[in-house]
Amino acid sequence: MIDDTQMKHHPFLEYFIANIPFLQKLPTHFIFFAFFGGIATIVDWGIFYITHYRIGWHYLAGVTLSFVFGSLISFLGNKYLNFCDSSKRVLLQYGIFIGVASSGLLITYGILTILIGRLGLHAMLARMISTFLVLFYNYFSQKNITFKRSLTL
Repeated sequence: MIDDTQMKHHPFLEYFIANIPFLQKLPTHFIFFAFFGGIATIVDWGIFYITHYRIGWHYLAGVTLSFVFGSLISFLGNKYLNFCDSSKRVLLQYGIFIGVASSGLLITYGILTILIGRLGLHAMLARMISTFLVLFYNYFSQKNITFKRSLTL
């Protein structure tokens, strides 16, 4: 596992952390993983909402399409700005990222099936709950698998 103090981040992101005191108590790369995840989540939820509520797709079809776009945004933000990863093996790394994220998608499918299909929870609320629950799995998996230093050299 990589120590947070050994990781480099984009200078703007470092400046941002240095000027917000309560953020200094959290691991820097976690803050920015959550930041880029937040941007990806806005896109994800937007696509989910449109496909499920406006177009009428089944919630699992909507979450699959929203996953594709959200994952791409998350990968690019984390690779180039959060972890400042300079590996030239971008396609290999993206494949690993998608593989790890896909297992998170399977967890999401299970959560949504339980919350919507079994408990009758509102689909958008269930999507929000699943996002929060899968965030931690994705963070630790991507940090320790996709952006592990031995892989990115």
